[in-house]
Parts: sequence; structure tokens; C-alpha cells
Amino acid sequence: GVLVATAVLSGCGQSKKEVSKNDDHLTVYLWENRLMKNIAPYIHEQFPDQDIEFIIGNNDTDLYSYFKEHDELPDIITVRRFSGTDAQDLQPYLMDFASYDVVSKYYSYAVQYYKNEEDEIQWLPICGIPQTIIANKTLFDQYGVKIPENYEEYVQACQQFYDNGIKPYSMDLGEDWSNNEIIQAAAIGEFTSLDGIEWRNGAETAADEV
Repeated sequence: GVLVATAVLSGCGQSKKEVSKNDDHLTVYLWENRLMKNIAPYIHEQFPDQDIEFIIGNNDTDLYSYFKEHDELPDIITVRRFSGTDAQDLQPYLMDFASYDVVSKYYSYAVQYYKNEEDEIQWLPICGIPQTIIANKTLFDQYGVKIPENYEEYVQACQQFYDNGIKPYSMDLGEDWSNNEIIQAAAIGEFTSLDGIEWRNGAETAADEV
């Protein structure tokens, strides 16, 4: 809803935590093409009098670290694959949202991982993209396998297909993120342990050296 636009348009400063003085024109970097179609029109509709230029950027903070080195940071950054550790070198250049009313619109758990070691909130979640697995219902019906609704049923369904000589799930590793999916899945036990949760909190909030 409107909270998405408010969070985005609050933006990030261009240098040393000073908001851009050119308030008539905002540059907003989006992490992928789909946002140009889905989010940009919505924001224009909510703020019709604001001059906003949307530009396709990158899916991580590396591009903006480069911009920082050349004094070319945009007014607003959106990043999908984000961690506080990756964004540490941008910290001196970003606004602190902690004193802004927009933060109160979020549940506390939604922003706790966006605090840095100075307890500043410099990033806000703006939207979510669901990821899913598509089932071949014909095969499920053919072998009498129930379409799973939870992890235990998923494991059971995979085993049933294995027993019938069918590989139930595969990845071609064609995208750069797919290897991370495998690593995360293989390490789920470690990530959900007490030590793993502590490590993740440190990595995501940039509170610790990782």
C-alpha cells in the first residue's frame, strides 16, 4: 500500500547523511526490470507532482559502492539481495529513518534486522516477491502421490517419486543465485541452531564482522 511508496520516497542521502538539495528531481534505482512495470507506475500515481526518474540498477550493493567512490549515489536505492555487512561502506552516506514516522508503520520484527551498530535504521523493507515450486499434477495423479502442503509431505512425495524411478526435483544452476539456494538448503540445520541464528543476526545487521 501507501507505506511502500512512503518508505521508498524517504530515500537515502547523497553524501554524508545530507539529503539531496535538488528536491525537484529524484533518482530512484530499481533492482530489476519488473519493478519498472509494477512499482514505478504506482509511485507516480501516489506522488503525481514529484519529478521521479526510475533507473534499472543492480540486485546487490556493489554498483552503489562504485557510485559512492565516484560521488554519483542516487537519491534512493532499492536492493533485493541485501545484507547489512554488504552495505557497511555505504553507511556514512545514508539517511537514518529511526526518527521518521514511517518506521512506526512497520512491525518491530520487520525492521530489527536493518539496524546498524549505531542503532540507526538506514534501510526499510518495501515489498516481497514470492518464490514457489510448480508441481506436475499429471505425474502426481499418475503415481497417486499427494501434492505436499508442508515440508514433511514434500519429503515424502520426493521419496515416492524416487521409489518409482523419477527424479522429483532438480536445478540447472543456470542463475547466479541458484548455488546459494543449494548452500542454504544444505545448511538449514546450522542456520536454525542457536549459533546459526546468532551468526545470521550478526551478518544481516552488520553488527559483527562476518
